[in-house]
Amino acid sequence: KAGLYAMTYELTAYTNHLYRVRRDKKTLHEMLGVTKPDFRFIQACDMDFWQLTMYERLKKIGLYLSVSEFKRFFYTYRYHSNDIFELLQYATLHKVEKYCHKFVDRKRDIPTVMSIWKDYIHFCKELGYDLRNAFILFPKNLEDAHRITYEDVLDRREKDRREKIRKEEQQAKQLLKGYQNIYPWEDKKYAVVVPKDLLEIKEEGHILHHCVATYTSKVADGTSIILFVRSLDQLEKPFYTMEVKNNTIAQCRGYGNKRMTEELERFVQRYEKKVLQKIKEKYVA
Repeated sequence: KAGLYAMTYELTAYTNHLYRVRRDKKTLHEMLGVTKPDFRFIQACDMDFWQLTMYERLKKIGLYLSVSEFKRFFYTYRYHSNDIFELLQYATLHKVEKYCHKFVDRKRDIPTVMSIWKDYIHFCKELGYDLRNAFILFPKNLEDAHRITYEDVLDRREKDRREKIRKEEQQAKQLLKGYQNIYPWEDKKYAVVVPKDLLEIKEEGHILHHCVATYTSKVADGTSIILFVRSLDQLEKPFYTMEVKNNTIAQCRGYGNKRMTEELERFVQRYEKKVLQKIKEKYVA
């Protein structure tokens, strides 16, 4: 009776839209959770639930369209809704469409241009550019602007990565130097050795074919301590790698993540008892 043929079809053909209907309500607009004016607009468009979602998103950003404008908007952007709504944060619908149409050609349709523009905006944000400036938001040559900002972003990321590595190496070196007087230990056959820096830890992972190189950030911030287990007769040769967390052994792995032998496991247990346990007791005291 209300003329909601699309919604009726979806509710009878599928079950995944039932959550949108509040069955404890009496009137149709209350069941859909909308106002009376909204309901009349929904009727005029004969909306399905996908269109209703789109309409609610438009209303949330304060964009009100006529019935014909809404239908055109939906069928134009239904598969690219995230892109258009992101762009609408920076300009009106009219300005967005006018700008995008400038770059439409045989190679690029509207969705493609929107995607390029959206990426360009992301790059600008990462670089700290003022998108309130129309000169930045609407570059004359979008493709060139996209390429230039992308290259600038890569340069910035590389500089940030190098700076992060430099700081991690510096922090780790200080921590590892302090560990030299705390964590080394040996018996008649094996020894626990503290690495000098992150490079030694990375080389350890490369030689033993395990992933300890990915632990360097944890070593730098002190959440993990990486120690080397060596044979006394080959102190320079990687053998097993130990991770200590909160002065408890988290793992000890050899070549290709090989598990400890029974003999080595006994050594590690003695190390935990004679060294790590004493550190814990001292810390508690």
